[in-house]
Amino acid sequence: MACRERPDHIPATCLAAASGTLVGDHAAAQGAMARLRQLAPGLRIANLSESFPIRRSDHFDRWVEAMRKAGLPE
Repeated sequence: MACRERPDHIPATCLAAASGTLVGDHAAAQGAMARLRQLAPGLRIANLSESFPIRRSDHFDRWVEAMRKAGLPE
């Protein structure tokens, strides 16, 4: 719903990409990742922690892996 209401919202788009990957909806993940690359072309695995300070390392690690599988560049 957040992506529909605010298609330029980067955190919601990241969540859509990661969620699509985690549930096996690769088409949704790829679509969200394509949109994310337009919105934040400089976003990389290497700088995720700067943009999204998730405190629990286990949550962050799982999210990074999902973003990697969705196609976020290193």
